[in-house]
Amino acid sequence: AASASLPTTTTTTTASSKKKVTTMVSRQFLAKFVDVHYDFFQKANGTTTTTTEQLVSSLSTKIHQQQEEFQELVEATAFGDSLLCKMVTINSFSTHIVASPDAAKALAAAGAADVGSTRDIISMGLLAKVMTLQFGTCMAHKIQTSLAKVRNSSRSQKANKQQQLSVRLLLPLLLTSDYVLTFENEDPTTRMDDNNNTNYQMSQQLYTTTACDFLKNICNLANLLLLLTNSETNCSKKK
Repeated sequence: AASASLPTTTTTTTASSKKKVTTMVSRQFLAKFVDVHYDFFQKANGTTTTTTEQLVSSLSTKIHQQQEEFQELVEATAFGDSLLCKMVTINSFSTHIVASPDAAKALAAAGAADVGSTRDIISMGLLAKVMTLQFGTCMAHKIQTSLAKVRNSSRSQKANKQQQLSVRLLLPLLLTSDYVLTFENEDPTTRMDDNNNTNYQMSQQLYTTTACDFLKNICNLANLLLLLTNSETNCSKKK
């Protein structure tokens, strides 16, 4: 079924109707979000008959679509910080169970056809990490937009300290960033080339691209925060 999209801002769209549509779209997104993580959970427990090649292809498509939907919903402020923190935790859980040694044991116990490939297990772990990175990128982008508005308002002398301290999404983004730091402690074999494993190549390429995008947005956000801090410090000195 085709996904509903958020309404654009027009004179015919009332605040009430826009809120209803946003609620509906956010619920649809959450249902698909849970569905993707159920795929990870089934694979980790060896309870799916789908081959890793098919699952990697399917999940790659789903994850890409979810990033676009999540970005739109975040821009529309559809989710609160509390729910976002829970979603970050779910992303982290899937990353942990898919890449854990127990996942290989579960696959072997289930007699899956592709259990002999460590790369296949790593591929699933990389895709789970991609979801975490994409969530972080979307939140960082939204925070940049919010801070840019604060900075512009400050220049026109319409902002105050309370406005600068009320930026949302910082907590779930910090939670995401803390977890992403653990990615650097991964098994060195995940960084090796494997020209004979299409699943691994696809997942590794997606992971690398997503990680670079995440780091780029984090750096941009850090620079913007620094500019705001320096601006506030200069204003305080003038006073």
